[in-house]
Amino acid sequence: MSAHNYESWSTAPIVPVLTEKATDVPAEYDLGSLRQEVSSLRRRQQDNFAAFRAEMAAEIASLEVAAAANSNGHAPGATIDQPESSMHPTSRRTLLKWGGVGAAAALAVAGGTALRMPTAHAADGANLVLGNSANAAEHLTQLTYDGNETKPTAFKVSIGNNGLAINGNGGNYNTNDTGDVAGVFGSALDGAQAIGVAGKAGANGTGVYGVAKGSDACWGVWGFTDAGVAVEGGSGTGIDLMAGGAGRLASIPQLTVGAPTDGTYAAGEQIRDAGGNLFICVAGGSPGTWLKVAAAAAGRGGMVNLLSAPIRLLDTRLSIGKLPAGAVLVLQVTGVDVGGISVPKGATGVVGNVTVVQPTGGGDLRLYPGGAPLPATSSINFANGQVVANGVTVGLNTSGQISIKVDMPAGTSTHVIFDASGYVM
Repeated sequence: MSAHNYESWSTAPIVPVLTEKATDVPAEYDLGSLRQEVSSLRRRQQDNFAAFRAEMAAEIASLEVAAAANSNGHAPGATIDQPESSMHPTSRRTLLKWGGVGAAAALAVAGGTALRMPTAHAADGANLVLGNSANAAEHLTQLTYDGNETKPTAFKVSIGNNGLAINGNGGNYNTNDTGDVAGVFGSALDGAQAIGVAGKAGANGTGVYGVAKGSDACWGVWGFTDAGVAVEGGSGTGIDLMAGGAGRLASIPQLTVGAPTDGTYAAGEQIRDAGGNLFICVAGGSPGTWLKVAAAAAGRGGMVNLLSAPIRLLDTRLSIGKLPAGAVLVLQVTGVDVGGISVPKGATGVVGNVTVVQPTGGGDLRLYPGGAPLPATSSINFANGQVVANGVTVGLNTSGQISIKVDMPAGTSTHVIFDASGYVM
């Protein structure tokens, strides 16, 4: 029996190496003997595979120790033949058995019959077996980047439709003494654009999806950074970040009232001050330029918007004629299209100009939300025969209307013009 070179045994998995070395198997291991050996191995695996595997592991370990002990006296690649009586006995018969298994496996595959190896349960220090639901270990498994790749990827999983590439389940967060618990946890080291967890999905896919069930102290996706961006969402033409549940977005208030007075910010950043007011940075810097976002009670105020051009909504000279003393005209403001321009429905107020033309007596006009109680103040005052105008801002009722009340002596009348130039939304 020829001796095997130790270098070839130690640098590759045992079965593939012995399969390649099938020509080293003695002549008496013909095909029939190999088949008998395979059948015997199958029976032994079924009876007590764990014991058999332990025996093989012990013998291989013994061989490695013996080879290491003798390597000082042999040149690299030299043949090492260890007698049965040495202080590290190694069973050549057992190793040949492994060689026989490798050769038999190759022959069986060539003949269309594959050898089925039993699935092992992974415990501490053992292999992780794909497809096995009983993989278990009590200690952390770590994968460390060795620095030899330009753009390393620590772990990559690809899966077909309707599957989960990684499904992580964690226990109660931060309730034990050994550290935090999370379904998926990513930590990025120092460096430009370092990313702890990154997700990329194709059409109709989701890059990163987090689910948290339980108390209000749970997070589906959580990010933290000392100075960078904790969580970022990017979309080509869609939505970058979405609150798809209750629609709630929380911004923790600052400790002071008003815009930031120190720190460096970029245009587009938003903060809440201690009073809950929202501020937007419109020019980056230290601390940059900030504007407070205005807010108003529903139906009573909002942002002023200017129309692209003023539109005339009322001119009694061209329609109904002069308004008599004591008349109340209800004017529709929203939804009236004039040359493609209109005050949109939903507006809470109108900005415009009211004009009195050819009054036959003195008096005033009162403008107010349509149908509301008559106010005690006037919007414009005039004398007999005057042509006078005044700018006004008038609230609208829920139908988008205003009322115009004519206060004049009995028997008198006047023409009225109303132009809109903007609205409150």
